[in-house]
Amino acid sequence: MINKNDAGSSKHSGNGERKSSLPRIQEALNAAAQDAVELHRQRGLPLVVWQDGKTALVSAEDIEPMTEPSKRRRKS
Repeated sequence: MINKNDAGSSKHSGNGERKSSLPRIQEALNAAAQDAVELHRQRGLPLVVWQDGKTALVSAEDIEPMTEPSKRRRKS
């Protein structure tokens, strides 16, 4: 259940300014996407992407890594 008081995308900092959590959310999504690409690359599986208005299979080898994959891994 989501607490309505905590559901916003910003927080108050100690000096009265609002601090957006959107950059942290974007960073987490980017890290998850990079981890997915690396996992597919390791297992030799294609990725499903949205391309030209439809889904397409793309080899993970064709996607350049942006940075090192996250060290946090779920065990499969």
